[in-house]
Amino acid sequence: MHSIIFFGTPHQGMRTSDLEEMVEAESGSYETSRHNLLKQLREGSEFLETQKEELSFIWEEFKPKIISFYETVTTPTVEKVGLSQSFAQVSKTKFLQLVSGHYGRDGKESEMVNRFSAQLYIPTEQRVPVEENHTNMIKFASAEDRTYRTVVRYLKEWVDSITESYGI
Repeated sequence: MHSIIFFGTPHQGMRTSDLEEMVEAESGSYETSRHNLLKQLREGSEFLETQKEELSFIWEEFKPKIISFYETVTTPTVEKVGLSQSFAQVSKTKFLQLVSGHYGRDGKESEMVNRFSAQLYIPTEQRVPVEENHTNMIKFASAEDRTYRTVVRYLKEWVDSITESYGI
């Protein structure tokens, strides 16, 4: 293993409460793989702690070059939007009926994966802030995007290093 790039990876967990509410509303009481994934990614997750311990030997043995990008802008949380009201006439009585909406990123702004969680804090790691939120940090607007250029620069350095070490 030579190198790894992480983009807002929640090594210590992330804010999942709004996502868990959405999954619960969409699937009801049925336990789904989405429920399980969100439980594994939430802050304080035993799963993530175990993963960190089990992977620590990789960092020590292979000493890969690591780039950890982390967001510096808050992300709108998920909330149900588009609720509308309609009235239905049933036997001379009007009943208010709520028409179900959909979920969107229209909620309160929040730090989804904080800087501490997005970094491994090991000697071979480079830490790079990204002036975007968690959702948009890897949606590069163009080849002129600052983060895109940083990724390309590191990839070129790594390819050159590998080809040089193998005499290619």
